[in-house]
Amino acid sequence: MRSTTTRLQQSMLSRVVSEYSREAKPAAAAVSKAAKAPPKAGRKWPLYSNNTQLANTISLSPRELYKRIGKCLAFGCDPDQTQRAASLLRTINDEWRNLHAVSQGFYDPKNSAYTVRLRDGEPSNRPWLGISQASTLTQVAEQSIARILDRVLETADPQDRLEWERLRDSHTCNETLTTMHCQNKSPPQTRASPTFLLEPQVISAYTRLLSNDYEEKSTFRFKVVIYSHKHFTKIADLNMHLKICTHDRKGLPWLSRELKRVAELTSTDAERNAADGHARHIAKMVINLELGTWRRPDAKEDFGSAAP
Repeated sequence: MRSTTTRLQQSMLSRVVSEYSREAKPAAAAVSKAAKAPPKAGRKWPLYSNNTQLANTISLSPRELYKRIGKCLAFGCDPDQTQRAASLLRTINDEWRNLHAVSQGFYDPKNSAYTVRLRDGEPSNRPWLGISQASTLTQVAEQSIARILDRVLETADPQDRLEWERLRDSHTCNETLTTMHCQNKSPPQTRASPTFLLEPQVISAYTRLLSNDYEEKSTFRFKVVIYSHKHFTKIADLNMHLKICTHDRKGLPWLSRELKRVAELTSTDAERNAADGHARHIAKMVINLELGTWRRPDAKEDFGSAAP
């Protein structure tokens, strides 16, 4: 009698094979063709808040990886390959948001992504113009920024911590932090379906400082990318424009200094490189699985050899 772990593993593998057989054949052919094509010249990598480029980054789509692994299983795996496929699926399921986020300069060094459940009816109507200032996803982005600012406060020097607390707790017009506007930066053709935004689901928001114009304009911007756990996809890419208002319209010297520290608080170069290396390792493991299954000269699709 098979153990519960084995039954769950088989169920997971069967679902992936079904996903491949239903949807992935045209996609897998396109992926294979793209893999043989030479890389396109002039590709621009994402920018960090200090305007340095993230070179040699990698973007991994969990849906694409699931379908590629499903194709391997459909062509038949020996017990060792089946175990490796199951391990890869668990890793992708647990870490896909980090893999996606790494490609845009995000990382989650201390599990600091803001994760929350959208309940039925939040928002209760289809949003006008994609993402509006009053939408629930904008509120999620603001909460994610608040979490980042909490981390900034907690890691500040004692004197700067007092200043952050004063800014956070101030109920007067002497010093006020406000959201000026929110922009949805996702290209129209890649924006999530409005129905995705209306469903009860768990989402995670990643936040980093995008630009710092505080010394010139008393403003700064955060980039917030929101992922749907249910649909394994990005549903919002928001630029949140914030402003500090003071009664005398003068800047706060301590804040100018602290915002420079915020840029490095989300993640260090070493952490980003480690996460990028992990993403590349997963991609290599999937390729190795393909080389041992459907990319063998004698490979034959049988949908029956995936079971141990």
